[in-house]
Amino acid sequence: MRKILFQVVLTTLLILGITNGLHALTFEFNKDKPGVRDFAIKNLRFYIERENIISRLPATFYIITYFPDDIPVIAYKAGAKDKRSDKAQNSSGDLLDKISGGKDAKSIKGAHGEKILYNPNRPPEKKLLSSYASWDGWVFIGNKKETLHNLLKLYKSPSDVAKSGILTPAFKEWKDGGIRFWGDNSNNNLNNIFEAQKKTILIPLVKDPRKIHSMAGAFTLTASREMRGKIMVKPVNKQALKDLEGDAKFISETLRRRLVAVKSPYEGKINSKDGYVIYDVYIGDYGAAQGQIIKGK
Repeated sequence: MRKILFQVVLTTLLILGITNGLHALTFEFNKDKPGVRDFAIKNLRFYIERENIISRLPATFYIITYFPDDIPVIAYKAGAKDKRSDKAQNSSGDLLDKISGGKDAKSIKGAHGEKILYNPNRPPEKKLLSSYASWDGWVFIGNKKETLHNLLKLYKSPSDVAKSGILTPAFKEWKDGGIRFWGDNSNNNLNNIFEAQKKTILIPLVKDPRKIHSMAGAFTLTASREMRGKIMVKPVNKQALKDLEGDAKFISETLRRRLVAVKSPYEGKINSKDGYVIYDVYIGDYGAAQGQIIKGK
């Protein structure tokens, strides 16, 4: 498995820039929402034995990108079903056996007493799905067993994965969005994420991510590959608000010009309200837009 890029969603996130409660950048995907299933299967590349496991996950699942030196972690509530597939019911069986190595699997004990199983025959430097943890009805899948161990220490309960922290947006997109995200900048987490994306992103990013305190946002998609969303960013102070608003306007204009080349409609509206930078975005064809945002592999 190579680099995991959330394509336009992550890029739009990076255009601005993250909740004190949870120490991670978390994406929530709901495949029952319009357009999300197709987007997730095509753009989230988590493979085991040449099979992309996204189609086998429950309708709602989470991607957590806390550790920049490892692949993201997948989390979902065990037993939840995908209305359009019965494969999700097998996620706690044969799929997890394939990830951990089956009879060859070894285990370590997590901070909450949960068992973390891993495949000793799959070197972590290859960044493949090779470990998982089951904790009070939730499943966490990743690469390094240490990553899972350190991540789970951050939560008091596994259901904390689904909590957006101190920012709970009231805008319509948050309720309707098939893709939602939130996170924090503790331990320079956001700075590290920005730095890791510099070699893959074709548009400029926020000049100084340290000016961001917290963020949350959501996107709605359509079957015709339209994307509409809203992001709210809380700066660390008033000067940071002005600086981030200026960065966002410049980046938004750069994005608009690049999308003209592929004839993808784009609308970007940026303003400040109640101490937040608010970014409304519309991309008429996120498929065509990807080549103008993400460098080719």
